[in-house]
Amino acid sequence: SSGKSALINALAGEAVAPMGVTPVTAVLHRFHWAKERRIAVETIDGEVKSEELEELQRITGTSDEAAKVREVRIGLPAGCLKDVEIWDTPGFGSNNLGHEIVARKALLEADLIAWITPIDHGFDRAEAAMIQRLAKGSAPVVVIVNKADLADDARDRDEAVAFIAEAVGEQAQHVVWASARRALEALAKGDPRLRGQSNFTKLE
Repeated sequence: SSGKSALINALAGEAVAPMGVTPVTAVLHRFHWAKERRIAVETIDGEVKSEELEELQRITGTSDEAAKVREVRIGLPAGCLKDVEIWDTPGFGSNNLGHEIVARKALLEADLIAWITPIDHGFDRAEAAMIQRLAKGSAPVVVIVNKADLADDARDRDEAVAFIAEAVGEQAQHVVWASARRALEALAKGDPRLRGQSNFTKLE
């Protein structure tokens, strides 16, 4: 519930990753470039079938449908996806061992790891220790402090980010704050002012 999917939606420029107040990403979602939006679902049996966006809600969270799915591949005509493929993994610490296994397997293949933590969440030793373990791999780690709009003001935001940066130390290449909610609002309203408040230009 760190806002991973919301952040990916804001980067992709379209609300396609499932979002919610509880953990909703149960399977790996791979976002890649395509001329037109297309969604393919691969089951654990190896079957691949096309799906509509509305149907993605059936295969998220802890539903019975999610247990049958290996991964979801989403093609979008988004500029940021021409050079990279973005993977939305289940989160760590969701009290679901299956979710954690999926996330760990994806990390082994990643070229860059974006660890997303919400600004209103106490950054604890377990989280710092996990980042330390990730930093020992070959992929660089970037820590994104999301939900920055929840801070009372810029000073509180910067203090919270500085606290997390100190806890992370040299384990991460960068620590940057962002507001996926503001970025999504900017997309919906076509408001560049809100886009600036989201810090997404720096994030990108």
